[in-house]
Amino acid sequence: MRDALEAAVRNARGGRLAEALASVRAVVRTQPNDLEARTVLGFLLSQAGEHDQAAHHLARVAGARPGDPQALNNPANALMAAGRPMEAADRFRAANEAAPAYRPAWNGRCMALLQAGDAAAAVEASGLALRHHGPWPELMLSRSGAMLACDRVAEAIPELERAVEAFPSHALLRGSLLLALNGSGAEPPAVAAAHRGYAQGGPERAQPPAPDPEPDPDRPIVVGILSADLRTHSVAYFARAIVEHRPSDVRLVAFSTAAQ
Repeated sequence: MRDALEAAVRNARGGRLAEALASVRAVVRTQPNDLEARTVLGFLLSQAGEHDQAAHHLARVAGARPGDPQALNNPANALMAAGRPMEAADRFRAANEAAPAYRPAWNGRCMALLQAGDAAAAVEASGLALRHHGPWPELMLSRSGAMLACDRVAEAIPELERAVEAFPSHALLRGSLLLALNGSGAEPPAVAAAHRGYAQGGPERAQPPAPDPEPDPDRPIVVGILSADLRTHSVAYFARAIVEHRPSDVRLVAFSTAAQ
């Protein structure tokens, strides 16, 4: 049976997901109480985009392993992928209560509550996480997002400043601090200086070499737009003017960094 599971994982990694799912489903049908097989099935179903089914099987495993934080965390992740964040938050909370030392569940709970539209509860959950663990980058990103959603910008900025000081090479934390500064009411020269400081980088963020320009002065100018917000977001609406009013000899290429 172990050989069958290992073969299924290899098949999935090799792009043969349907074959992998069929073989693991056969194992689960013949041995429904095998938790390892059911866990593998849950992960493969998530990989196939069948997140509700994945959550069902991973919840079965979690019910049999009530003290295992990773087992409790797995169905919560599947529920998040299925678009059921409040149910995911309940699962993450169960993992927190079973094993307060397990950090991923704390951050997952904060993100789930934020996605469910309860930013205040996300701030509260992240505060509990800080009391158990102290700051770490992923949590501070989630916490700052929740604080900004609650319009607690003035509180978020010093926390982000301390986080950036503790983790100076974490680009997303620096970006979150700059975003908070944009809405803080700080003096524009100070905000601009912070952005320039980020652009200049430092020892931990080396600048890439400048590209060699093409010698043809009549070539079209290609401008790249890199963003995670080219969807239903204010950035996308602002970008429309750039597209419509660009010079005729400028070609725009957009790169989306969104996960989906």
